[in-house]
Amino acid sequence: RRAGAAAAAAAEMAGDGSDGRDTAARPKCVVYFCALEAACLGGGVPALKVELARLAAVRAAEEGCSEAAAARAIVLEARGDEDGQTALHMMARKWSQDGESPCGRLDRMRCLLEAAGGDAARLATLRPAYRDQRRGTTPLYAECLRRPPSAAAVACLLAHGADATATTNMLGKTPRAIVGSGDPPLAALLELAA
Repeated sequence: RRAGAAAAAAAEMAGDGSDGRDTAARPKCVVYFCALEAACLGGGVPALKVELARLAAVRAAEEGCSEAAAARAIVLEARGDEDGQTALHMMARKWSQDGESPCGRLDRMRCLLEAAGGDAARLATLRPAYRDQRRGTTPLYAECLRRPPSAAAVACLLAHGADATATTNMLGKTPRAIVGSGDPPLAALLELAA
């Protein structure tokens, strides 16, 4: 099933319409998001790196820029169709495989952050994604909503420029407020970063 999703995303990016959808009607940001999602769920970091390199080569050729600049733009622009979440939001929320070690998700998160630079950690959602979150949610905030949140993922996002004091969503809560007193080491990490 995952291999089929990756093949569909590749076909869609190639624009051959083999998936039965009108590929011209889908914004590139959604196509990028779907391709990154399929790679993350289908093969981990190696698949993610291959897919990102493939997408970047196509974009670099189209725009006359470097592949590194194209990869950065792809990670920053890739957004889910319905909620405006980035690949990092989805990584924080649910792009992990059953029984997978936390290192697999963290390695994929690092891969995206390294490709996109510090700006990716500060990206915010465009629209409300689900009941308990509102527009303006950052990947760090989404990670802190996980139960339990990963201290390693939080540290990774902070190291790549995430703002521990951001209250950009409509709830007005910081990531530290979301964690509360339920996880003292993580609360301390967020306090130090603030």
